[in-house]
Amino acid sequence: RPLSTATQKPTPTYTPAPPPTPPPTPTPTPTPTPTPTPTPTPTLTPTPTPTPTDPLPIGGCDQKPGSTKVVDDCGVCGGTNSTCYGCDGIKGSPKKFDACGICEGKNLCLPPAPPNDRLEPIFILWGISGINTDGYDMNDPFLEKKGDAIYDSEFQLDNLVAHEYLVSMCDFFEAHPLVETSKTSSSICIIKAFDKDMKGYNREIGTGSVYAMQLLTFVKKHLWNYWQYVGFSSVDVDDPNLKVLWIRYRFVSTLTPSISSFDALPTYNEWDALISDVNAKAPKEMGNSITHVHPQWVRVWTEVSMVNSIVTTVAISSAVALVALMIFVGNLLVPLAAVLAIMMNIATIFGVFFILDWHLGVMEAIGMSLMVGLACDYVFHMADAYQDAKVRVDTSVGTAFDQRYAVMRYALRRMGVSVLGGALTTVLSALVLLLCTIQIFAKFGIIVAMTLGLSLIYTLFFFPAVMMLCGPRGRFGDFVHYVKIGLLYAFFCCRRPPPWTVSENSSYSAVSPQGLGKDPFARSTSEFDLQELGLDVEDW
Repeated sequence: RPLSTATQKPTPTYTPAPPPTPPPTPTPTPTPTPTPTPTPTPTLTPTPTPTPTDPLPIGGCDQKPGSTKVVDDCGVCGGTNSTCYGCDGIKGSPKKFDACGICEGKNLCLPPAPPNDRLEPIFILWGISGINTDGYDMNDPFLEKKGDAIYDSEFQLDNLVAHEYLVSMCDFFEAHPLVETSKTSSSICIIKAFDKDMKGYNREIGTGSVYAMQLLTFVKKHLWNYWQYVGFSSVDVDDPNLKVLWIRYRFVSTLTPSISSFDALPTYNEWDALISDVNAKAPKEMGNSITHVHPQWVRVWTEVSMVNSIVTTVAISSAVALVALMIFVGNLLVPLAAVLAIMMNIATIFGVFFILDWHLGVMEAIGMSLMVGLACDYVFHMADAYQDAKVRVDTSVGTAFDQRYAVMRYALRRMGVSVLGGALTTVLSALVLLLCTIQIFAKFGIIVAMTLGLSLIYTLFFFPAVMMLCGPRGRFGDFVHYVKIGLLYAFFCCRRPPPWTVSENSSYSAVSPQGLGKDPFARSTSEFDLQELGLDVEDW
């Protein structure tokens, strides 16, 4: 702060001193520059460049050139992992420690994997006991409405008992292992939300039609959130007969859209058992119509039913083919060998499915249902040719094997080229399907080509081998032959007394030559109408 005039001190006057005079600078004496002595340049001798050589071939763990041996998991060079000890201390045991250091553990110490965002919802439904499809064409894929709901008359959501039960059911399902616990925020429980809203406004929940009126008012207030999760008998709040018809909850399941049907089937069975247990413990106001709905259930049951019907389909097709071939060929044993070849064909295809790691699905089930029809064609032609060759080839000489060999050789020469040509053309036409972009058609082409190729192999190799080893000879197994004999016997026994029997009261003798001319019925065996029935005298 500036001082007052009375207290200010006089400012002293400063006079600068004159600068000193610098001393004179001495002149430096120049120093002579020394002359450098020339250094002799050394003569450089060039270093010879090494000649490049081919590198040694890289060997295996045994340090031998060209070896392909590697160290196995047990640390043995060229080993086969057979000398390792498992976590249980047993040599060669496949048991290993998990990431937590526990033998055969399940890595429970690791943090859980992040939830899959592609999990599908599952719906729990009360109040609808079925669907009435009368008057609806269920085969129309473009029909939006598939039927009319059949409401459960015992479902009564108009009291506090049913209300509190449905509120508790939301917490029960959200905590269940079948529901994705990390996705509980995506759950929709309309009754729990309604209960929270009423308690937030300190309102008392009514009963009867008042309860339905309060719930309908809540739904209209939050129309876009809950209108698909409840059904009313009317949309008029002032309707005195207003009633809640059905309720459904939404949760996130643990199933993904890409899961196979057989992998999803155990989950369906668990849900079915859970819903049955919940329904058994539910109060009487809930009725008896609780059910679970999932987008995968229809596909699961369709594929599982089709796959489970493969055995039935193959059995029925094989039986029909066996009966048809017996009728057309007229023999009992040749069709058995043909059907055996078909069964071997189908068993081989199942083995190929296992090798290719193909799971039985809709496409495989459709292909398997067509396999018997595709596989029976060529072997049936060969069976018919064998049966026809038995009456065209002389089998009176040689052993039994020589006779079968001659018959089968004739059948192959007659039918083998036709079977081979037909199979090759069909296989080539099926291979065109492999060029399809849609994998369903490509897989179907593989199944058809594989079935026909194996059918050709079993027709030209397996069936002839069986026939040459134990095929029927002559008329053995020809049931048509025995049927003709039975008809002949019935024909003569029913029309007249057999001519070779002589009664005491007979006026003629069929045994003596004299009797042949006395009675027209007394004829020799060679004069019977055997030719009319397709039989020879020797056959009779």
